[in-house]
Amino acid sequence: MKEQIAIYKYRGDYEIVFSWQEELRRVYLKHYKKDKFTLIPIPLSEERQFERGFNQAEGIARCIGTNINQSLVRTQHTEKQSKRKKRQRMEATNPFLINGEVPKRALIIDDIYTTGTTIRQAAQCLREAGAEEVESLTLIRS
Repeated sequence: MKEQIAIYKYRGDYEIVFSWQEELRRVYLKHYKKDKFTLIPIPLSEERQFERGFNQAEGIARCIGTNINQSLVRTQHTEKQSKRKKRQRMEATNPFLINGEVPKRALIIDDIYTTGTTIRQAAQCLREAGAEEVESLTLIRS
């Protein structure tokens, strides 16, 4: 899976996301569809979006469904999480803001869950903006 993520995320092979589509949809339908969650992909900074050419979390969200909300925005361009130590990740300031309407039930979508800092920061932002329930779904946990 590590190699597949590298191909997808760092070498820009967007099409590999479709190899995970069936399993992603199965998990989503089993755990979240009945509760009508809105998908919120973790946003990239403008610089990272330009560098990669696409948002990997958004690609995963699009495999799951169409109820996607882009109201969460990243305001800071930071060093890649994979380059940071656990302590640095956990002590980082929250890079997210809300720019738009927040759903009552939000399902944060990301590719990798390592320390949980990104998910916690995004969830905090969504809750403060009025989301009543926030869950997360990631492709892998490392």
